[in-house]
Amino acid sequence: MLHTDSMILTSGMCAALMAMVFFAMRRIPGMAPGGLYWWGLSNAQFAVASALLVSQGALGLALGIGLSSTLFIAGMAALVIGCREFFGLPRYTRLVGLTALLATLGLLYFTFVDNQSLMRITLVGGFATIVLLDVARLCLPGARERIMRFPALVLGAVALAGAALHALRATQAGWMFAGGTPVFDPVLLMHVVRLYNAFAMTALAVGFLMLAHVRLRASLERQITHDALTGALSRTGFMDACDAILKRADRLGRPVCLAFIDLDHFKTINDVYGHFGGDRVLEHFAASTTRSIGNEHAFGRLGGEEFGLLYHNMALEDARLHSYRLRTDIERHGCPSDDHWIMYTVSIGLVERHPGESLPALLQRADAALYSAKAAGRNAVSVGRENGADALVDLGATAH
Repeated sequence: MLHTDSMILTSGMCAALMAMVFFAMRRIPGMAPGGLYWWGLSNAQFAVASALLVSQGALGLALGIGLSSTLFIAGMAALVIGCREFFGLPRYTRLVGLTALLATLGLLYFTFVDNQSLMRITLVGGFATIVLLDVARLCLPGARERIMRFPALVLGAVALAGAALHALRATQAGWMFAGGTPVFDPVLLMHVVRLYNAFAMTALAVGFLMLAHVRLRASLERQITHDALTGALSRTGFMDACDAILKRADRLGRPVCLAFIDLDHFKTINDVYGHFGGDRVLEHFAASTTRSIGNEHAFGRLGGEEFGLLYHNMALEDARLHSYRLRTDIERHGCPSDDHWIMYTVSIGLVERHPGESLPALLQRADAALYSAKAAGRNAVSVGRENGADALVDLGATAH
């Protein structure tokens, strides 16, 4: 078995390295900061605590045991705070805050007032158990998401194993303090817990790094496939989504319709309300459209004030009714902006896909239908028929 000081020193060196990695990752462009600072701080505290513990012979009881144990408690608290922040939860909970305070006060008392090593083990181990159980509770639900499955399972398993070990040692130490006979060899159990700590601190840090990497990758992929202003698919993301939907429709024999949508007189909106007002209108339209469609359909911003909406498994008449409701809702309600409303309208060109029709051909027909809607006065829905003729099926009251 490794020498105790060697295990502690190895754990501290790994924690110091991981702290530097976490702090460095916070500077990566596009990396969401959630959790990284706290995980870096946690590992930095573990590193200092390990150094103090190894040097307790030279530093004495106060620094060697008291301060190192206090830093370990602070590091565990920072660990769970980072997890909560990463998953978008409030940083602090009463349970963790109260138990951290009680453990710290108790640790100081049983170090400087009544020197009791068994009670220190009970307090530190009990708090570590609570924190690790909370980490497992936060991470394991993430295993249901395919993209986070592996790191979430690793973190959950390591945290649960650590909670069991720390609970066992803390319970036995408390039992011995009360005068009971130990069930397990205390020295052996100490070595097992410290060996776990040397492994687990690194394993947990690596697991958190994997979660952060998944978050970064998802963020970068979203930047590529989604429009930053409206949240709709970008042109590239929309075309990729259309390709996938058309392949699925061919395989399952389902109908597909495509709508080209243009915000009418958008330059006038920018001139009257400024570019900020124009951005609000784009955001409003994208949000309104997204709320009105299901996950099966694809909606994207093709450029400027032009959008595309691909209806999957929807026949032409149903798509026409949806386009009609979308146009009328936009005309009636407008876009809220500060202390006024920006009223605007949209023109829509709608076509149904022919069996086996390519995406470029479908896009060309939808563009022609949109041109017919604009030529008819805008604020209208124009449907391209199978024979190539356009029929104006809806013309808004304010079309001009």
